[in-house]
Amino acid sequence: MKLFVCLISAALFLSNLSAQKIELPQIKDGVSYELALYRKSIISRIIYRIHAAIPEDRSEAIHAKETLSFNYKKQNNSSLQIDFKADSNALKTVKVNNELITPVLEHEHIIIDAKYLKEGHNEIGFTFIAGSTALNRREGYLYSLFVPDHARTMFPCFDQPALKARFSLSLTIPEK
Repeated sequence: MKLFVCLISAALFLSNLSAQKIELPQIKDGVSYELALYRKSIISRIIYRIHAAIPEDRSEAIHAKETLSFNYKKQNNSSLQIDFKADSNALKTVKVNNELITPVLEHEHIIIDAKYLKEGHNEIGFTFIAGSTALNRREGYLYSLFVPDHARTMFPCFDQPALKARFSLSLTIPEK
């Protein structure tokens, strides 16, 4: 009898656990705990490939291109939020799986409609002006401090510690 009660309890516990769904995050500034949990459940195998053109004049904007690759577990028809804390005019183009879409930048996120995403491997291309909040531009050198939540001020990304990624950066720099 005890074994039967234990089996029933375990079955109820497991069915309740599998019935729990991660709540869809609202679109708001920053990366909420709910957004971080949700993205962790649907995004994996992230690769960033970024190319930036560094101008000689430190006051000029840094123009950049990025390809963001990732595996996507489609759970519903909710949009994907990619972090980018920048003015709306900084985001020039967005191409999702080779389809050019109208850029939507809302509450520090690039919003990608679920209809453009597919189960499995996805690739999103961005052309943008890199933000300078996390950059320190000095005479003869440039460095960044991507402390928590600062990477998104420079380039579109999933700016949360639980999502690890591979990263490739190339630069075009002045001869000096």
